[in-house]
Amino acid sequence: MDCRIMEARAARWAALAVAVSIILAGCVSGRPPDLDPRLAAATAAFGGRFQYMYVPSEGRLADEALLAMWRTAGPGKMARDLASMMAEAETLQARIMVTGPAGAKTLRVVLDALSFYEGRQIPHLELLYLGEPSHEVQLARELSKVGAVLRFKSYRE
Repeated sequence: MDCRIMEARAARWAALAVAVSIILAGCVSGRPPDLDPRLAAATAAFGGRFQYMYVPSEGRLADEALLAMWRTAGPGKMARDLASMMAEAETLQARIMVTGPAGAKTLRVVLDALSFYEGRQIPHLELLYLGEPSHEVQLARELSKVGAVLRFKSYRE
């Protein structure tokens, strides 16, 4: 059999294997397995209706690359989405829980979202942060600048 035909077949099989891997990864990566206990903690803290943002981890290297990009390019889509959720708190009560398995990435999303409110107030915001204890002081300080309330609960994997 001709080598070019063998190479073409090998390339097609490799492409098929990659496509199947992508499809299977998409099927598996639906709902984060640790979301339910985090939602239960938020329900216990708020005792009622709230919105939430789960900041997923794509792995340590990918998360670090994304953080580096946000430092140079500015807030990412998750921070803009969170800032939009916070907008309601300018005039109405808003309760938002933010959590995720990658502490530095989750903290950056919150801080970047708050940067959209620099010089403005969102006094009706209660933000529950489920995360690393080392983030509490910084978050409390930044949220107080915009008139918001931090509810903090330590959460580790």
